Amino acid sequence: MGVNGKIEEEQLLLHDTLSSSSSDESTHLLKRTGITIIIIIIIIFFFFFMLFLFCKYFRRKGV
Repeated sequence: MGVNGKIEEEQLLLHDTLSSSSSDESTHLLKRTGITIIIIIIIIFFFFFMLFLFCKYFRRKGV
């Protein structure tokens, strides 16, 4: 009885460890995804801003 109780306790500890690590991984993945999306949005915004300045510059020069 004592051995079975110890095995069950170890299995519960293992399960708790696995479930907590998977939730940490999902949170980490969510943070990485959010950061990636923000970086892509910034790059797109920067590209269109540069395109706008480029067009404005050449329109002013009359090329």
